[in-house]
Formats: sequence, C-alpha cells, structure tokens
Amino acid sequence: MNGAGHDGAREGGGIHVRGLCKRYGERVAIANFSIDVRSGATVGVLGPNGSGKSSLIGVLGGFIHPSSGEIYIDGSEVGSSALLGRVGVLPDGTPFPDDVFVGKWLDCLAALQGFDAPDRVVDEVLRVIGEVEWRGLRFRELSFGMRRRVGLAQAFMGSPRVVILDEPTEGLDAGAVEATYRLISDCATRRGTCVIASHDRSVLERCCDEIAMMANGGRSSTEVGGEVRVVESHPIG
Repeated sequence: MNGAGHDGAREGGGIHVRGLCKRYGERVAIANFSIDVRSGATVGVLGPNGSGKSSLIGVLGGFIHPSSGEIYIDGSEVGSSALLGRVGVLPDGTPFPDDVFVGKWLDCLAALQGFDAPDRVVDEVLRVIGEVEWRGLRFRELSFGMRRRVGLAQAFMGSPRVVILDEPTEGLDAGAVEATYRLISDCATRRGTCVIASHDRSVLERCCDEIAMMANGGRSSTEVGGEVRVVESHPIG
C-alpha cells in the first residue's frame, strides 16, 4: 500500500482501509479493521447486528469520524472535498425532514455535490427508480419503504464512481428489491465501485463479486476487535 501524497490523495481507485478503529466513549464499535476493495468491484460486508457494519458505512461515507486509521476512496482521503459528486451513500435509517418536498431535498443535495444542472440530475435518478411524481411529495407523505427508495435515489444520483450502501433492500417490496439489484448491476456495468453491508447473506450473494465477513467489531474488548476475510466469490450475472 503506497503512502498518501501531501494533498491527502493516493494513487489508484477503489477503497482502501487500514487499521480503522471507531469508539463511542468506552464502547468499541470497530477495532483494527482493514480491507481493500479494487476499483470496479462490488463487495459485500456480511455480519450480524452489532458487528460494526453501520459504523463502517458511516465512516466510509464521511459522516462518522474515525477514532484512528487510514481510509482512502477513489484515490482521495475520506472526507475530502475532492469526493463531492463521486461518492453516493445510503446509510442506515436516513433521516428526512417531514415538511420538505422530495424534489427540493434532492435538488439541494445535488447542488451541494457540485452538479452543473442539479434539477436534471434529480429528474434522471427519479426516472431510473420509476417515481418522477415523487418530486412533488413531502416526506411526511411517504412510507418507510418509499423513504428508503428516495435514499437509494440519493445514493445513485449523478452515477457516482463509488456507491456505499447499508442494508439497501430493507423495507422494500419485491418489485423495489429487483429495481435495487438493477441499480447495483448498472453500477458494476459502468465499472463503478460498490460496497454493500447487510446481515442477509442472500442479498449479497445476489449482487456481489466477493463477500467479506465482519465479526466482533461491536465487542467492547479491543482484544477481540473486527476482522475481515473473503469467504466466497460470486460473479455478477
């Protein structure tokens, strides 16, 4: 693994994590976690509830600060402004403001990510998920499953180079699950890099090139810690 340059960038794409630790007070959520995801791969992270998967997704997404470790995504250090518009994230339990319109929310996010024509980017991703009419709905009008689909639209907006998903099929009906698999497959087709965390092995087997197991990352003892190992390979298609 090459060292980072002075600007916080490193050569190569994909995702590279070394010695990641995350503590919440005295509780250790992730301990000494390392993984490499090559550019263009779709990799699943499998683990039970409490294994640290959601904390990992939060760190990779840049909205949970790691306690220690090195994390590079698509050649840049996590949290770098260089990643705006290049990384899409679906975290667990995405909060949405009840009184805000779906379209307005997505338009603002697209603008913050630096897209030249935010409204067109939003219209395109809403067409992809088949719900253009949701632009005029407030979040309070949406069910849990509908909100999850808006979260997916948010993650895939602008065809990002890297997509990071936490339990992407949670709360979805059968049709929406199939649509989600198509989004992930399309990402793979255009050589995007994707990391998917789930407790459901069948979800990961359906869409991932490789599955890594995350065990014990949520234990309070750093002696147990988190470990990652590739357990199987499943070609897409």
